[in-house]
Amino acid sequence: MELKNKHGIANLIVALIVLLAGFAVLMWFFLGFLWGQNIDKETCHQSVILRGTSPSMTQNYVPLKCKTQKYCVTKGGNCEDSFGEGEKFAKVKVRNSEDIEQFLAREMVDCWNMMGQGKISLFASYWTSNYGIGTVYPTCVICDRVAFDKSLKQENLLENVNLWNYMGTHKVSGKEISYLEYFGGSVSAKDTNFDISGLGTDDKGNVKLTTTTEKIALTAEQGTTQEKYEDLDLLFMQISAPSSSGVIKNTLKDAGLTFGAGAVLAPKFISAAGGAVRAAGWWTLVGVALAGGYQQYSVYANRGITASYCGDVSVGSEARDGCSVVRTVNHEASDIEQYCQVVESI
Repeated sequence: MELKNKHGIANLIVALIVLLAGFAVLMWFFLGFLWGQNIDKETCHQSVILRGTSPSMTQNYVPLKCKTQKYCVTKGGNCEDSFGEGEKFAKVKVRNSEDIEQFLAREMVDCWNMMGQGKISLFASYWTSNYGIGTVYPTCVICDRVAFDKSLKQENLLENVNLWNYMGTHKVSGKEISYLEYFGGSVSAKDTNFDISGLGTDDKGNVKLTTTTEKIALTAEQGTTQEKYEDLDLLFMQISAPSSSGVIKNTLKDAGLTFGAGAVLAPKFISAAGGAVRAAGWWTLVGVALAGGYQQYSVYANRGITASYCGDVSVGSEARDGCSVVRTVNHEASDIEQYCQVVESI
């Protein structure tokens, strides 16, 4: 009887080990494959927060751990023409054009949230943003690469995609507001066939919207009868430029002077200037004047650069200050280079 009990306990232990091993395999599968995309997004978001809260002088040395997520939108195919052998990507099965619109809208929101909703300065140069020294340029993180399978052609699903209209008439998951309201905008386009191409904020956090008549559709290769799907990149772009008064204030502050004291400090300022003239001569003042002129010219030029990249999402001084934008562009180097001089995503 005792021998049977020992055999029974041994069998129970073996069964428990098998169950635990099976559970471990299942957990590995779910965490590694099903939740892998979310884990990567959370890692990226944490690196965004870390960079955004780091001292401005060392901020750009904090790496962004943002990996481009790859998706195959399909009704049953494999996007074999879009991804190379061995590349990992997630399949997104759709039934109609609205499913495609829903997927793209949700990914735009995810990208915007992951990158800090435009509230965090991520790419500004310390010397340029504080003292106007150097040249500004747009930096991007490519959140998603989206490929469309040939199976979508049969029902012309891509040609009927209207992302602008979808975002204005559907609510964000878990919220009681539309996608456009979530971004702070409204559906005001006269032609509701326009597709959304950018979402940006001004320095007050107000989000601006832009539209384009370019549709997500098929294009024919010249000289052939072969047709191909345009893959999309969904990217976050940010660029900013300092104001003229801001760099002057920072320069004088770091030179040991302060603002707001009025007439109390005015005599001290005049006395200090007179002392500098007597100590180093007028050539010093000439050098300071030339340096100040270069500084202000650099600020003027940089604000013109930001306006050229942000003019479709902001106007006037807002565009010159800079913008944070989520855009969908074709997966072509020439299209990406229109908005990104540097890409920091993996």
